[in-house]
Amino acid sequence: MSKRNNYFFEIIFLPIVIIIFLVISITTYNIQITKKQLNSQITNKKIEYLENQKKVVYNKVQFINSSIKIENSKIEEKLRLKLKEKIQNAINITKDAYKENKNLPKGLIKKILVKRLSFLNYDKNRGYYFIIDKNNRFLNHPLKEFNQKDMTKFLDKENNNLIDELRHSARQAEIGFVKYYFVKPEDTTKEYLKLTALTYFEPLDIIIGTGEYLDVLANELKNDFITKLKEDLDLTNYIFILELYNIKGGDKYAKMLVNNNRVDLGGEYLDDRITDSKGNFFRKEYLSVLKENGEGFISYWYKKPNNDEHKQKLTYFYLNKEWNWIVASGFYLEDLELHINELKKESDEYLKKLISNSIFWGIIFSF
Repeated sequence: MSKRNNYFFEIIFLPIVIIIFLVISITTYNIQITKKQLNSQITNKKIEYLENQKKVVYNKVQFINSSIKIENSKIEEKLRLKLKEKIQNAINITKDAYKENKNLPKGLIKKILVKRLSFLNYDKNRGYYFIIDKNNRFLNHPLKEFNQKDMTKFLDKENNNLIDELRHSARQAEIGFVKYYFVKPEDTTKEYLKLTALTYFEPLDIIIGTGEYLDVLANELKNDFITKLKEDLDLTNYIFILELYNIKGGDKYAKMLVNNNRVDLGGEYLDDRITDSKGNFFRKEYLSVLKENGEGFISYWYKKPNNDEHKQKLTYFYLNKEWNWIVASGFYLEDLELHINELKKESDEYLKKLISNSIFWGIIFSF
């Protein structure tokens, strides 16, 4: 009887036990392999996603910087064309005034010319004409302290001798150009870079000039640039720009010029003591990176567009020294989690199917 039972066990139950063991072993192995593959996929997906997104935001920021360089390169070119036209008008008026009054004393002709040119102020009186005589004196200037003043030894903040620069340029061509630093009529406390067009009129031995401050035209270009960015409502092209006042930080270290994600911040001054929702001084962090490297990626928590949720974000910051702007663009890591969750969901479905198939075939082969 015992032999019959052993025989029955070996013939009937042992194969079933072996099959079940094999099914469990193979299934377990496949589950482990699948999990390893999933972990590998997740790791690769993280690397791939981060690298791709970093390239995207980097390219967005560098596109803005390239556009700034192009616009900046046009500033002097546009200004030269404008000033050339203005000084040509002055040349024509000077020639006419001299021709009409050449029988008068030269001193009187100069006074007539001063009066005529004074009527030609432009750009809301910001643009004006000046005359320098053979004694290096301004015969007319909107700032009274410079009228009739001997400018022979006048140096700008870069130690350039103004008269030497003007006379050298005026004798090189009918219309010459020179850059130097000079005060503005509305701000005599600081010197600004100025481009001046000038000409030498030999019959009266005078230099006639007119100029414009480069920051004025630059500010006009900046305003146009920001206006165009504000009109772009596509959040996939998300860029924000700060005008930097103090790279060391502090209260009002910068002003938000444009941020399509946070329109409410437009025009507001920023304080580096503000933290993100996790208590990180992220503004201090990116200022430190910009000060040291001029660019870099910073991770922090920030509000997502169209909702009040704060999510982890990785942002690329770049310091544009031409306009003293901080240009930045970033992406939310939550978007990566969505991709990873999809992978996990697909893996879970595969494992469920694998286990179901293993149980099914295990039962089939058992019988």
